[in-house]
Amino acid sequence: MPSPVRMTAGVSTAAKGSALWNFPAQDPTKVYQYFNDFNEYAAGDWTVTSIGTGAQALVADEPFGALGLVPSAADNDGEQAQLVGETITMTSGKKTWFKARFKISDATQSDFAIGLIVLDTTILGAVDGAGATDGVFFSKEDGDTNLDFQCQKNATTGQTRAAAIATVSTSYLTVGFEYDGAGYIKYFVNDVQKGTLAASSSYLPDTPITVSFAVLNGEGAAKTLTVDYVFVGQER
Repeated sequence: MPSPVRMTAGVSTAAKGSALWNFPAQDPTKVYQYFNDFNEYAAGDWTVTSIGTGAQALVADEPFGALGLVPSAADNDGEQAQLVGETITMTSGKKTWFKARFKISDATQSDFAIGLIVLDTTILGAVDGAGATDGVFFSKEDGDTNLDFQCQKNATTGQTRAAAIATVSTSYLTVGFEYDGAGYIKYFVNDVQKGTLAASSSYLPDTPITVSFAVLNGEGAAKTLTVDYVFVGQER
């Protein structure tokens, strides 16, 4: 294995002559970032919606930390969490990144969504993607194992999507996307690009959105969504 490149004087991405020009690391003010590895969970950081009497809590003994969303056991009971404060507005000229790792306890009898979505009490609707009015996210419908990806600024005329981009199992899955700031969104599964959506002004969310994930039971038994980590970044 080759030795790592060592730049003992540091690496700077700041503009020459700026306040951080001699700061010996990358300029942290260039990109807004949020990352949660779920070593800790503060309920007040999240807008929580429950259908039934489920729970959201850290998963005991999960390597590196994880958050479990566990609905109560009736059909269509569910749990939903959205980060307080809609801090992301997807804007032309500004790149945006999202990545998450998660798993579902039942790959067929469940619905879920994960991504950046406007604050709403019902981000999972009867039809895949119809619950959220604005967002860019991955989702799965009850009764199949198809992972879908969508970008929308409303749930009807403003939706563009890619269906069945991967098969969901009960193992961990990593998903992500990159908006290039110029009208296109690349989407990834397990760090492999699966395609690109055209994200023109007809489809790009036109309101602030936030880190969001949700799960619904597809039958009368609790289906757990376990979120290992979530990351979002956006150019300022």
